[in-house]
Amino acid sequence: MKTLLPACALAVLLLVPPVAAQVKAPTLPDAPPRSAPGLILTMKAGDQVDTRAARLVTLYVPKGEPISPFLPAGAFTAAWQGEIT
Repeated sequence: MKTLLPACALAVLLLVPPVAAQVKAPTLPDAPPRSAPGLILTMKAGDQVDTRAARLVTLYVPKGEPISPFLPAGAFTAAWQGEIT
């Protein structure tokens, strides 16, 4: 009897259709595009680019040092894009 009970329980579980298969999620309305406050800093040196989130519009690059560890030293450009609210 002890070995028959788990086998019966397994048979019942296999024969009953899963409840998750019977539940259908409602369709969601299209959400309008949302922009979050904050800034994105894009740095370019030569043909290489590094982009990251920026908390402040500030930049300090010692002479002869690269603007980013991922970019070579030398001439560069930096541009911030985003929203400040």
